[in-house]
Amino acid sequence: MQPVERPRYALAVEGDLATISVEAPTWAALLEGAVLAASDAVRPLGCFDVWTARRVTARGATPTAVVAQWVAAVVSDHESSGFLPALVEVDRAEPTRAHAILRGGVAPESAGAPERHVLEVAAGSVAVEEGRDGTPWRARFALRLAP
Repeated sequence: MQPVERPRYALAVEGDLATISVEAPTWAALLEGAVLAASDAVRPLGCFDVWTARRVTARGATPTAVVAQWVAAVVSDHESSGFLPALVEVDRAEPTRAHAILRGGVAPESAGAPERHVLEVAAGSVAVEEGRDGTPWRARFALRLAP
């Protein structure tokens, strides 16, 4: 298994929104970075004792729709079970569909409360810029936080 590496991303928290910006050289790397940035914004990557896995799949008309579904899956999984990914194995990455195995776990009670309690992906906040002619792919999204 690969070591846990934090993705390159920027996080800005203002009020009840945590806005995340991710940049990556490829579409697959952008998907991985967006998922790990969302996870890391809740709790530092890899803060659990037992590893497990989840599968995430998304289809959409645009890359923006696919990223929105992937990030929403991370938020939903954490809300329902406490699961957060620390590694992403992308099986398929096309601009309108993608799937991967998310490897991660649930933090033990001794880890305490997460750094941020994310309620949802803020409506209309996801935007993706396709990489072209050597420019990187970019994604930006906001997570709505509990007060």
